[in-house]
Order: sequence, then structure tokens, then C-alpha cells
Amino acid sequence: MLYALGFGVYSRFLSRRIFRLDDNRKTPAHTMTDGIDYVPTKRVVLFGHHYASITGLAPMLGPAVADLGLGACHAVGGVWGDPGRLRA
Repeated sequence: MLYALGFGVYSRFLSRRIFRLDDNRKTPAHTMTDGIDYVPTKRVVLFGHHYASITGLAPMLGPAVADLGLGACHAVGGVWGDPGRLRA
């Protein structure tokens, strides 16, 4: 509960004071539409692209983080083996 409250207060602070976000300002996709690089799209499509970018990184990032903290065998096992067997 405290985390959700802190998130709400801090995100409101960032959007209003730091970034000065305004719903009435048009994005570059609307002001510089060229049909190639700048294309207006629906929010659902945009969310899908962001979600795919994040989840696409997970199979590479997980073993890299394991290598940093636990050593190379954990990272190799996470890529080529069953990652469940490496947990203590």
C-alpha cells in the first residue's frame, strides 16, 4: 500500500514539475508524419511494441545477471540447460 502511494505521488511530481507533461501537446508522430519513421498509432499497438522489447531481452539478460552474481556455470546452465535445477 505504501509503495502504491509513493509511486502515485512521485510519478505525479515527475510528470508535473520535472517533465511538464501536457496532454494537449502533439507528439512528433503527429507533427512530423511521414509514413515511415513518424506514424501515429494506437496505444494498444505502442504498448505491444514496448512489451515485446522488454520480454525479448529477458532470455539474454537473465543469464548475464546470473553470471555477474553467481559465476559462469549458472549463466551457461541457464542458456543451455534447465534453469530450475540451478536454484538452491
